[in-house]
Amino acid sequence: MIHIGYKWINNHKKLHLWQSFLGLFYKHLKDAHEIDDFYFNLLEEASQSWDKQSSKRVAVESYIKLLEYEGRLHTEMECFLCHHKIEGDISLIRAYLPTHKECTHTLPINQNGLKELYKNKSSLFLSNKEIDRLWHILLEGL
Repeated sequence: MIHIGYKWINNHKKLHLWQSFLGLFYKHLKDAHEIDDFYFNLLEEASQSWDKQSSKRVAVESYIKLLEYEGRLHTEMECFLCHHKIEGDISLIRAYLPTHKECTHTLPINQNGLKELYKNKSSLFLSNKEIDRLWHILLEGL
């Protein structure tokens, strides 16, 4: 059973973000015959951090863990669209696939901050604007 922190249950913004986050898991796992403990543990960990940290940061860090667990985390800095190496800032599309900002005409994300997120599952070196961008990409689906 997922623990829901009573500290944030009355915070409508955090609750709305939590509902959106859980809805993504429902869509992602609804057709699974068996669900691995990893997903329950990930949600449990996220629920415990939800009131202590920025909800969007917790969601983004959790999503990175999910992508890595499922073997879908693209850590190589090669554009998913043109297949050339990405130098400098990077843009991401659904499932956090890396692209050149020129290939997708989307907002860039600091590559060093992104590498830290991928390596240590920490969004510490990403700005709030970059986290908002990653949150919106996350909302496109797991």
